[in-house]
Amino acid sequence: MPSVPTTQTAIIASEAGDFELSTSVAVPEVGPKEILIRTRAVALNPVDAKMIGDFVTPGCIYGFDCSGEVVAIGKDVRRTDLKIGDRVCGSGSGSKLSSGSILGENIGPTDSLQ
Repeated sequence: MPSVPTTQTAIIASEAGDFELSTSVAVPEVGPKEILIRTRAVALNPVDAKMIGDFVTPGCIYGFDCSGEVVAIGKDVRRTDLKIGDRVCGSGSGSKLSSGSILGENIGPTDSLQ
């Protein structure tokens, strides 16, 4: 199994609601029905560019679309076609405190992956 770091680099919302690069964002624990991927590429879509201003929670991680490799699989994931090392792409839950796609490790439900 690939080594999973405890922190990662991510683009987050600053206190002012702008984009900010952080090198110390915690890598979340994988939930029972989630997978963790090591992000290798992201796509910036129109939603990402509009997520600025005072309505954005400071510290939230930006990004929705990404691709990478599976590095951890939750114990209750029922998809038998996913295994550690698989290359996947999909849409994450962007602009949350614990997930987004513009980061090193990305966590999310398996139903958003291809």
